[in-house]
Amino acid sequence: MTARDGIDLSAARLLGLRHAARNAVFASRSADRAGVLAGRKRGLGLDIHDLRHFTEGDDLRNVDAAATARTGEPHVRTYHEEEDETALLVADFRTSMFWGSLRRLRSVAAAEALAIAAWQAIDAGGRIGLVTLSDAGIDFLRLRSGDAAMPGIATMLEGAHSSALAAPAPAATLPLDTALERVGRLARRGSSLVLASGLDDPGDDLANVLDRLRPRVRIVVMAVMDAVQSTPPARELPFADAAGAVRWGRLTGAQGQTLKAFTDRGARVLEVHAGRENLFAGNDP
Repeated sequence: MTARDGIDLSAARLLGLRHAARNAVFASRSADRAGVLAGRKRGLGLDIHDLRHFTEGDDLRNVDAAATARTGEPHVRTYHEEEDETALLVADFRTSMFWGSLRRLRSVAAAEALAIAAWQAIDAGGRIGLVTLSDAGIDFLRLRSGDAAMPGIATMLEGAHSSALAAPAPAATLPLDTALERVGRLARRGSSLVLASGLDDPGDDLANVLDRLRPRVRIVVMAVMDAVQSTPPARELPFADAAGAVRWGRLTGAQGQTLKAFTDRGARVLEVHAGRENLFAGNDP
């Protein structure tokens, strides 16, 4: 079957986004940084992190002579350790992501945004893993580094997207709070958790889940928006419910309320515009 632009996800296209990753310009609702991720942290044996009292088991080579002489008590130096950036990418392929009014489905935009984040992490020397969310549950691809990591990421995104797109409407949806609770068990302490999602169906316990995640991981949210969400029409629109019946309703500000739960807890939020050629450019027509 021929791939449908903006509807089907192509691993080949995701692999071809490396150039876009190197030239991405981000519309951020929080502190600006050059890219999605911080990249490699350096400083092993160079930057003093702290001075503290000597305790049994400390390496005698780290004793600070000046501080020991000044205080009369042995003190040791501690250092920043060199740390590779580790990112766990999370693609939201729940049923609510499979719509779009211009150019591409929100699910496709989420996958392409994560591919850009993956290429940035690879170019920074980091390691990446992937979790895909669907209403049936979650799937996990373990951490890998270097260019060899990307084919597995792209293939898993394509396969998970295709399966979710073809799946019948679920009897029950997977709330975002439940999904993130499970994802949090897979994320390494000190890593970045990069979620690409429309933030639909956040669940009642999202704030508490984020409070538990915050001490362990750095959270980056790629908030996927469609044009009718960015500038919602001032009238009711038709939609199909889970049973296939046509109903009418207005778009709500639920996404903004969910975003606030993230930003209140220090998450970095990047805007992803599904209907624009440049996913991250806030002023791209």
